Amino acid sequence: MLKPVDKVLVLHCHTTGVNYGDDVTLNQQPLSIALGVFDMKTLKLVDHVNVMVAFNPEKYNWNDKLVSIHGISKDEALEGEDISDAAAICAEFIYNNFGTKEPVPVMGYNPLSFHVPFLQKVLKTEDLNFKFNQRDVDLYAIGTLANAHTMKELFETFEIDQTEPLSSLYIIKSFAKIYRYMTTILRESLNV
Repeated sequence: MLKPVDKVLVLHCHTTGVNYGDDVTLNQQPLSIALGVFDMKTLKLVDHVNVMVAFNPEKYNWNDKLVSIHGISKDEALEGEDISDAAAICAEFIYNNFGTKEPVPVMGYNPLSFHVPFLQKVLKTEDLNFKFNQRDVDLYAIGTLANAHTMKELFETFEIDQTEPLSSLYIIKSFAKIYRYMTTILRESLNV
């Protein structure tokens, strides 16, 4: 029998773009990675880290159109952590909060199909391998309950200000608020 998880890794990556083939990360890289620990009992974000990853123009593509989404200019993107240091920071955070014995459960917006592959791309540069649990908390699915079918619509529904580009850290904090709100309503309405 599967035991309930008591905490999940909430994550969001801003990237240089997305590849629509088999590997979403092909020719792309993360620019920022926000990781948090969400306590499923208290419904609170109890720890977090935000890592800016230096853009490598020799290896990866750049898409100017995405600057309006993530707010990171190409010049700013050149100033982050090198990918090795970013891998070490992310791995230390995951290890300290989840260890390596069990697959890490995740929360995010399409976390397993988009954000985990970008996180793994960074981790694998230093041969750091973590297993991620297929039992994810996907806010896309939760959003559809409120007739929100994009992250923009989800944030509009929950009145999260989007007048300026949102940092990855701000986004994971917003995910925590949305999940807490939806869980509270559901538990109250079902009396559980």
